[in-house]
Amino acid sequence: MTYLGRLSQEKGPRFLIEAWGIVAERHPDWRLRIVGSGPEERAVRAQVAALPAGGDRIDLVAPVTD
Repeated sequence: MTYLGRLSQEKGPRFLIEAWGIVAERHPDWRLRIVGSGPEERAVRAQVAALPAGGDRIDLVAPVTD
């Protein structure tokens, strides 16, 4: 699964991470890649680090220009 976009409150990446924490245990072969940056980046990283399960299968990637 991939999220590609600005890490801002109105885009809702933190809701995605919350949902990921719920489904990650049921799907151990799934990965989540979050591509982007923005004002919520620090909060997103902290939320990923605090996940009890599945946080190790989330890749946080800086945005690309091409």
